[in-house]
Amino acid sequence: MSMGVNTVMAGTAGTSAAASKNVSGKEDFLLMLITQLRCQDPLSPMESAEFTAQLAQFSSLEQLQETNERLENIQLYQASLNNSQAAGFIGKNITAMGDRISLENGTAPEIKFTLDGDAAKVSVNIYNENDELVKNIETGALSSGEQTAAWDMTDNNGNLLSHGIYRFEVMASDLNGEFVNSQTFMSGKVTGIEFNHNAAYLVTDEQIIPMSSVLSISN
Repeated sequence: MSMGVNTVMAGTAGTSAAASKNVSGKEDFLLMLITQLRCQDPLSPMESAEFTAQLAQFSSLEQLQETNERLENIQLYQASLNNSQAAGFIGKNITAMGDRISLENGTAPEIKFTLDGDAAKVSVNIYNENDELVKNIETGALSSGEQTAAWDMTDNNGNLLSHGIYRFEVMASDLNGEFVNSQTFMSGKVTGIEFNHNAAYLVTDEQIIPMSSVLSISN
């Protein structure tokens, strides 16, 4: 009689697998358990240990499903809080992790970065939207910590560059010629907010900045 039970269970499992590639849910498990109880031999019932183990598995499955639902609700609640907080950034000046600077209204942007150690030589390379090198700035020796570099908005030939977004990178080395790590930052005034996949992004100077990248806010 146990062969019949196994055959019925195998058929049920096969049907479920053909309908979906996902792990069996609570309803599938209940159907398999009820089918097994119906088909077992009354003179040779299922061992109590096996029955208890299956009940324990069902209980664990149910608890996992409830936990997943609670986590999803928490994520939605957190996303709504972040979206509400994003509105408070409009009109504020922010500094965030990034490597973009904007030329706008003839204003020279300040290039901000940090160095992990003292550097004997620091070069700042600036690229246009086509990723072409347009400017190289040599700052000389700089100490570790927060630093800035001035850019007069011209290219390497002294020509004034047009309005737009530019990318910059910092290359630094110490007295022994060893590479010194650096972190670049961008800043601007928040003019709007964009929402994408339940996440809020700040719009500033034609740039889109994740809220998680923001380091400081000021008026």
